Amino acid sequence: MPRIDLNRMRKVYPSKKKQPHWFNQVNEVETKTISFSGSAIETVAIGVYNYPVIVIGQSDNINAWISKVYREVLNGPWRVDVSTSSAFTGEIHLHIAEGNP
Repeated sequence: MPRIDLNRMRKVYPSKKKQPHWFNQVNEVETKTISFSGSAIETVAIGVYNYPVIVIGQSDNINAWISKVYREVLNGPWRVDVSTSSAFTGEIHLHIAEGNP
């Protein structure tokens, strides 16, 4: 009869648990609407964040992406360049939140 090692079947938990790292979100999610009028690139200022997380959404059938996120002045407002695959007339929506406290 084969021997079975019972220690291998048992789930071993660490003796000391790690403390959870909580993320305190200070800012709410900010929404911006960018209006395109026959252009392929638009720039919008989004405000002052430590590290912005930006989600882009569009209602039309067009490829849109965030081409650049930058600051012109240290500790100044962030600027976002949104590009599209072709010249476009319509609206694109941005959702901006604080990514790193």
